[in-house]
Amino acid sequence: MEREVKLWAKTLLTAYPHLHEAAFQADRRLMDEALGSWRSLRTAEDMCRRIQDLVEVKESYINAKVAVEECLRRLAEKFRRMLTCRYFKKLTYETIAAVAKVSRRNVVYNAEAALSAFAKIMLERGYDGARLKELFGANPFLLLIKQRLSEGAEECPFRKYEAYRV
Repeated sequence: MEREVKLWAKTLLTAYPHLHEAAFQADRRLMDEALGSWRSLRTAEDMCRRIQDLVEVKESYINAKVAVEECLRRLAEKFRRMLTCRYFKKLTYETIAAVAKVSRRNVVYNAEAALSAFAKIMLERGYDGARLKELFGANPFLLLIKQRLSEGAEECPFRKYEAYRV
């Protein structure tokens, strides 16, 4: 399996709880730009380019949400629960182990297996490295998360303003 696809899978799962708000904020910025642009001194071409950029960012948030939901639906229930606990509820391995009454090692193993299964489904659905880069490679929020994960961060703490900056 492509390592890049697995990194994108982890990126999308990490971003998923924030995608709705991020799309909403992009929409607000889009409206502000469109309504406020008539008062600015910028050229019509600059205004149109900025609006197009904002539309593309919002579209990438929506595409990311759809991709995650599509792949989660195809995932085995056991793996879906693991990814939900780990990425959406932000539970630690220790907490999951305590609740499930299994060892931390078992939780880590199952979390890794769930992530691999999720990435495999992404590949089966046509989300290879090139397609993922095409869909999400220009999104600053997703790229920030991907960069932090590739640097070895287990989680991606970020300030709220960072998340929705376009």
